[in-house]
This record gives sequence, C-alpha cells and structure tokens, in this order.
Amino acid sequence: MGEREVAEGAQFVAVDRQGPTAGTYNAVGPVLPFGDGIEFSRTSGGDRGPVLTADLAWLRANGVKEYMREESLPVRLAEQGWPGCSVRDGSAARAAGLRHRLRAERLVDTLHRERAEGLGQPHRAGLGAEQG
Repeated sequence: MGEREVAEGAQFVAVDRQGPTAGTYNAVGPVLPFGDGIEFSRTSGGDRGPVLTADLAWLRANGVKEYMREESLPVRLAEQGWPGCSVRDGSAARAAGLRHRLRAERLVDTLHRERAEGLGQPHRAGLGAEQG
C-alpha cells in the first residue's frame, strides 16, 4: 500500500468517524461500474479528449502489463483464475459508523496533489506518457 492510500485511509477513519471505535475494516467505497468510473474521473478532472478502447491482443502487443505494475493498467487482469480478487465488503466499516468521502472530492484532491507534485513524476503503476 502506498503513502497516498494510507493517507486516504487515515482521512477516511479520522475525519469521517464520529466517536471511538476499534476493529479491522475494509475501507472500500461503493461499487461503481468501470465505464461509469472512467466517465466520472474524466468529468472530475475536466478531460474532454476522446475515450479509446483496446482489446487484449492490442494491449499485450504494445507491452501494457497487468494490474499495479509499471506500464500497466491498474484494473486490468486478463489472466484466468482471478475473478473477484479485488472485491471487498465494506459493510462492517459502515456498520461501525465509518463514512466515505465524496468520490468527486477525493478525485479532485488526488488530481490537485498530482499536479502539485508534478505530473511527470515516476509512478509504480499506470501507463507512462509514451504509452498513455
């Protein structure tokens, strides 16, 4: 888990929880279909460019790796046997009174932080400028 994810989790717990609690929770947000997430992210970031799709053969031929590595698409898993590997249930966190930040607020904050740190900085996951 990266520094940003830890900061997000801490804010989720520290800011949005009213009163003391203890336990282990999956601090995951509501499920959003992939296409809706792409559109929501584009809208939040002010993107007006075209949306391109690529099939698995094209991704492989162009060196796009799977899931959370350099030169990868963060949510792409083509290998068989991994369905649901990122599925988590956040009901215990909600039952304990934890609340999520608004998705739009979180996306805008993330984009602001990325711009402040420099959009050209290296990342351990995602496509680089030459592939993206």
